[in-house]
Amino acid sequence: EDIRGLDFITRLRPVSYNVHPIELHRIWGTPDSVLKNINHTEVEKTLYTGLIAQEVEKAAQESGFEFTGIEKPKNDKEVYALKYTEFIMPMIKAIQEQNTQVEKMAESMERLKTENAAIKKEKEELELRLLKIEKALEDLK
Repeated sequence: EDIRGLDFITRLRPVSYNVHPIELHRIWGTPDSVLKNINHTEVEKTLYTGLIAQEVEKAAQESGFEFTGIEKPKNDKEVYALKYTEFIMPMIKAIQEQNTQVEKMAESMERLKTENAAIKKEKEELELRLLKIEKALEDLK
């Protein structure tokens, strides 16, 4: 029961981004002789959607969650990476938490409807009594 749900998920910021493969290959140490033979045009044109790993790391820390979905670089030849399947459990937990909130709101709404109906009935009764009092006063004149 230590999975963080809404507290973690709501801290995440989905983004659109482009990949710069040449920069990645330079970090990875791919030789220029190999790099010049790779066509990156399609990858560079593609607009991806995802999360920024460093922001996910911060969100996990802020919510006190030991999140296993982040691969941190171990040296200067590696980059951050995310394991998106690891987001399933926090999302399930978040949905469960939201469902609990929805159920509580539904109970509150039903209670408020009942209270509102009782208030309306009491108001109608008071209006009738007021009309009777006004009529009685008018009859006294």
